[in-house]
Amino acid sequence: MKRIIVLLSIAAFLFSCSITRMDHDWKIYTHPKGWHRSDPTAVQFGKYPEIFQIQVMFDSSCKYTFYNSDGTIQENQYDYNKAGGWSFEEIGARENSCMMGWRYGIESRKIELTFYHHSQGVAVHHTDPVNAVHFNQVATYTMIPNYSTGNIYETIEASGVVAENSFTMPDIIGKKGKIGREINCWFGGQENAPHRMIILKKRTK
Repeated sequence: MKRIIVLLSIAAFLFSCSITRMDHDWKIYTHPKGWHRSDPTAVQFGKYPEIFQIQVMFDSSCKYTFYNSDGTIQENQYDYNKAGGWSFEEIGARENSCMMGWRYGIESRKIELTFYHHSQGVAVHHTDPVNAVHFNQVATYTMIPNYSTGNIYETIEASGVVAENSFTMPDIIGKKGKIGREINCWFGGQENAPHRMIILKKRTK
């Protein structure tokens, strides 16, 4: 009887997260309360891609608000978290990497998205969101590197809108076929996850 109750509880949890409709390629990434990193944290190595693409959906648990003691919104509310991406390093992700950033928008009440990258150890991101998506709707991040010129072309597609970005990453020039790794979800910014959060993600290219 106890086992049946446990199984029913698990089933209820899955339905509440809208996971039952997803195909087997989707994976669940959880930010436990008080963590930056996500679970699972398995490192996925591979050759530098010709095209890198992920699709992401944000559960309603990704809504959060950081308040100051006087009830005003903290500045950290406007920091971006990372939904994943590609690192051109086998270890670490702060030298040369491309990611999709996200945050919960107080005013928009949506998940706000941006381009976020590191090049030669310098972190750069668009301060204002370039796109936005509702909970449980798909956002697609695509990154296309040119290993001859170092140009990175990337897009974020959500709600029928495609945002584009292009920049140069000198350190990838002439390094086609080297080994890098896929980056998992990361919360922060400055803050740790204020409560348990769930993100659904799959690699499509």
